[in-house]
Amino acid sequence: MKGRLTNLFWFSVDHGPTLMTIGFSSYVIALSQTSKIPTDIVLQWILAILGLLAVSELTERLRRIRRIEENTKKALHTIENKFGERASASSFFMKKLPRLDPYLEKASKVCCTGVTLQKMTREHIHTFAELLQDGALIQIIIVNPDSEAAKQVSEAGVSYPIEMLKANAHSTITNISWLSSLPESKGKIELKMIDEHIHFNTLSIDPDKDRGIIFIEMTSQRWVSRNRPRFELTRRRDHFWFNYFQNQFDKVWDDARPVSLNKVTNSGS
Repeated sequence: MKGRLTNLFWFSVDHGPTLMTIGFSSYVIALSQTSKIPTDIVLQWILAILGLLAVSELTERLRRIRRIEENTKKALHTIENKFGERASASSFFMKKLPRLDPYLEKASKVCCTGVTLQKMTREHIHTFAELLQDGALIQIIIVNPDSEAAKQVSEAGVSYPIEMLKANAHSTITNISWLSSLPESKGKIELKMIDEHIHFNTLSIDPDKDRGIIFIEMTSQRWVSRNRPRFELTRRRDHFWFNYFQNQFDKVWDDARPVSLNKVTNSGS
């Protein structure tokens, strides 16, 4: 209620004199056309209209000063966050990732790392299929479900038994195998596994282009909550750290073991 009254007040201040000037001028013109008015009365009305015009001009100046003040406060806040007191972590970390479809729709290269990435491949399988039809390159790294690292991940979770982890990994492999077998595909999808724990999940979209973006999801030491810190990096804004995380993916990719997707497809898995 208070906000509405404040908005109504500033609307009246900003636009009231102008509206009054237009209304009074229209009334005077209409009245002068329908009846005879003494000259001294007309002069008084003209002076009143000029006064309203002067008030309107002052109101416009007040509006400009208020806008300058608001922009100055925003600029000061930005400078303080940059060079003064550190900005709140809540303004940097995200509790969940944004909708990824708008980022993926026009991608020519996608790089993913995660423990199983079952949810990623399941939710975006049709988007990946369209990207492959357009000639995109998709590279995916997951943890070997039969490795000691997978066992450690399972033991760290309160409700993530190793059987579920293996089932999720198998689902990911099946989805990727299906994508790799699409006859109309002009692109390429590759899957690799590592036998070590992944310290963070990544999703890189067009990392080699100026518009590149990387979403980072930090893994927890203990799986006590679904809310894990996530953040995004862009090549234009975060050049150094963007390259850091992309180089991490490239090095892991070089060390990871390729998975033969043709064997999975042919075996009917």
